[in-house]
Amino acid sequence: LAPASPTMASRSDVTESEDDDVLVAGVSQDSNALGYFGLSYYEQKAEQMKAIAVDSGEGAVLPSVETVEQAQYQPLARPLFVYVNAAATRTSSSSLSVTSLRLAPASPTMASVK
Repeated sequence: LAPASPTMASRSDVTESEDDDVLVAGVSQDSNALGYFGLSYYEQKAEQMKAIAVDSGEGAVLPSVETVEQAQYQPLARPLFVYVNAAATRTSSSSLSVTSLRLAPASPTMASVK
């Protein structure tokens, strides 16, 4: 039997939230707490949190734009997969526009989002 919630499979003291500020508040109050955040959010709140280096067998690596882009911060950094309904892009100009924007090179945009 699978647990009712994947969270409950490992711990009973987990707080789930889509609001990163709620998670930062919880993590910053407990020196033994762990939280998972996107890199851009961590960079904004770095004074309140400590990043964890991960070692995938080639030495410990801290998260940064470079280590994430070069797939060195593994397994915590991951590519973003976009699944597109091809039929919708053929019949809806807005679906095609959103898909095209999403698939455009992100590097210039990433630097400005903080």
